[in-house]
Order: sequence, then structure tokens, then C-alpha cells
Amino acid sequence: MSAPDPARASLSGAFWAVGAVVLFSMNDVIMKLMSGDYALHQIVLIRALVGMVFLLAVLVPFTGGIAALRTRRLGMHVVRALCVVFANIFFFLGLAALPLAEAVAIFFVSPLFISVASVVFLRETVGPRRWAAIALGLIGVLIVLRPGTEAFRPAAVLPLLTLGLQGGEALLQGTAFAAASLLAPIGYAGLIFGTFWGFVLFGETPDGWTVAGALVIVGAGIYVWHRETRVAKPAIPAT
Repeated sequence: MSAPDPARASLSGAFWAVGAVVLFSMNDVIMKLMSGDYALHQIVLIRALVGMVFLLAVLVPFTGGIAALRTRRLGMHVVRALCVVFANIFFFLGLAALPLAEAVAIFFVSPLFISVASVVFLRETVGPRRWAAIALGLIGVLIVLRPGTEAFRPAAVLPLLTLGLQGGEALLQGTAFAAASLLAPIGYAGLIFGTFWGFVLFGETPDGWTVAGALVIVGAGIYVWHRETRVAKPAIPAT
């Protein structure tokens, strides 16, 4: 059997990544639309039930059956699940109260939060360039939030709470980071889709400050990804 073509595999991965970004952006739209008619706990429960049906009916049969769900680290899985549940709650509260593009822009600072958490909890080393990019990303968040001005919305803090919980969940998961990091920049397309859906469905037009802050956040996140992939790339021995 011939080895798989790396270029073809990367293209296929990029295709599926873009599809995932589109679906996640539609998920945000549905949550925002439902927030006016349903209680938050109902939205979270319905979303979880739909995901459970998909997991059991589609994914489990192709990944080893029910036996694949067994674990020796039940406690860690419970903690991870709680992180996901409360992250969803805070993010959906933010979606209900904020313009879609603004909530998504704040959320995309998550790679920077995970980099900081990796230093604190995993004792990983982050160089001065990545620290500068992290600081720049946080400045982008401040540009979007504008604390101390009339434009500041207290609800904008909710996506930041989501970041802390998702950072913990990502560190607990700790699998397939290398492969996922190659597709990380594609995730920022979610900001484009969020802005598009917000304009088309809710009549929301982000102001110049939000756009500027979002560009700073995206730029900082892509630079951190770039540095991490360069640092992680093994050296090629001399011949």
C-alpha cells in the first residue's frame, strides 16, 4: 500500500477544518437566536443531548464501540466535562448580550490564554517574542472591550471566563496538539463568519474599534502559532 500524500492529507484536513468553522459559527447563531425564547439551562441541555446522540449513533460505532468510552481516569474526565459545561454557559450568556462579532473576537484570544496556562501548569518555556505577542493580544482585547468608557459592556467579561475554562479543558485533554496546531489559523475564519452572520441576521455592524481589536487579536494569535510550530519542528541533521 502506498504511503498517503502529505499534501493531499493537509488539503483534506484544511477542508474539514473550514467545514468545522462554518458549523461552529452556525452553532453560535442558533444559540443567539434561541436565547430570547429559551432559558439558558434548556439551551445547554438540548445542545448536549444532540451531541450525545451524534456521539453514540455516528462516532462510537466507528471508533471501537462502547468499549472505547471506558476510562481509568474518570475524575479527570468529570473535571474536564465541568470545564466544558461552564465554558458553554458563560459563552452563551455572552452571545445573548453582545454583538456576535464582538463575542467571537474576544473568544479568539483563547490560544494566548492556553500559552500562559501551559507555562503555569505544565512548566513549558515561552520565549520573549511569544510573550510580546500574548501582551499584544491582550491589548487587542482591551481595544474591543474599552473598559472605563461608555462602550464597555459588563457582559463582555463572560467570553473571558469561557477562555479560562477552555484553557483548562485543553490542558486536561493534552492529545493531538501537534496535528491540530497546523490547522489553527483556519479557525480564525470563524471571526469572518461571525461578522457575516451578525450583519445578515441581526443587523449588527462592528465599529472601527472592534475591527481594530479583532485584527490585533488575530495577528497575535497567528504569530504565537507560527512561533510554536517553528519551535516544535525537529532540527534536520546535517548530511
